[in-house]
Amino acid sequence: MVGILKIARSITCTLAVALLLAGCMMNAIHPSVQPTTALIGQQIPKKVALVLTDDFRNYVYRGQPSSLTAALQTYDFNLGTSLSTALEDSLPKAFVHVEVMDTAPGDPGSFDLIVQPNVGSFDFAVNDSGGITNSFWFGALGAAATSYSSDVMLGLEANVATPALQRDERISVQGFGRKGASTFSWRGSDFNESSGAAITDAVNKLVSKLAGTKS
Repeated sequence: MVGILKIARSITCTLAVALLLAGCMMNAIHPSVQPTTALIGQQIPKKVALVLTDDFRNYVYRGQPSSLTAALQTYDFNLGTSLSTALEDSLPKAFVHVEVMDTAPGDPGSFDLIVQPNVGSFDFAVNDSGGITNSFWFGALGAAATSYSSDVMLGLEANVATPALQRDERISVQGFGRKGASTFSWRGSDFNESSGAAITDAVNKLVSKLAGTKS
């Protein structure tokens, strides 16, 4: 009997350590860059400076999902690289002349718009109900689920200067992405796609707003 208890304690300790280690694992997420549409019918004849700082290009969000499912897992979302690629792809589709730089231009008066983006907010969840409200606000009971979705919500902001009008403003948009699956990968592979979709959605909305900015 004593031997059985020792074995049970050993198994319990092993499981506890395994769960602890699982919670400490860093799962790298690389958003899949998707083609942007810019939601613009034709290019606008404006000269735009797109300022992508090193901090923005290298931005990584580290956190745990806003859901009970996978709550012990930590994920690193490499957002900066994918956001930069999407913005560099999208803005030239909307504006005739776009210059990409890592610092604000020394001659701001030569540009119609100066755009410097940053990540305002980020949230993600493993959803077993098909409704993002359940995941983000009430949690998801993954143990009873038969299907899952990896949901991402990205808040993208941009400081926008209009030199000719001596005006500075901040534009904010929200992008959403979802990847459904019959099983959930604890490594978070489905987040590669859903975070990429959220980036594409946010960048399209941001560029659409920029296109409507008076200069």
